[in-house]
Amino acid sequence: MKINSALGTTAVCQGTTQHQAFYLSYDKPSQAWTFQTTTTNDENSDFPTAEGDSNTAPIGTWTHLVATYRAPVTGDSNTGTMALYQNGTLMGTATNLSPQYDSSLPLTVGGCANSASATTPYLAFPGSVADVHVYPRALTTAEVSTLH
Repeated sequence: MKINSALGTTAVCQGTTQHQAFYLSYDKPSQAWTFQTTTTNDENSDFPTAEGDSNTAPIGTWTHLVATYRAPVTGDSNTGTMALYQNGTLMGTATNLSPQYDSSLPLTVGGCANSASATTPYLAFPGSVADVHVYPRALTTAEVSTLH
C-alpha cells in the first residue's frame, strides 16, 4: 500500500451492517498502519487494534502489510489473536475473542462498504493498493516473512 496524503482512511475492509469486521487502515494521529476488528455489530462495539509504531507509515512510500487473525477456539489461549506485519516485521498485536463477521457483505479494497449493494465506498483511501491476497487461515510469522 501507498498512502498519498495524511488522512485517516481505510485501504481494505470487510463489512458488517454497523461497522466493519476488520479495517486495515492508516492512522493519521500516529502516522502508522493499523489492523482493527470489532466486537459487536452495534454502537457499543469495542475496536481491538494491532498498530504499528508511530511515524512508521511515510507518505508516498510503498509498504507491504499483512494482517492475520486466528479465530477464537474455546480452551485455546493462542486464538483470538490479531497481528499486523509491516515489510515482514511484526509491528503490533491485539486480541479479539468475540469477532463480528458477515460473509454476505463485501471485502472492499480502497475504502469500506456496509451493504452488498453499495456502489461507492466510504473512508475512500487516498493512495494505491496492489496485490491483495486473502487466505483461509492465519499465516505464520515465517510465512509472512517469505511474502515480503
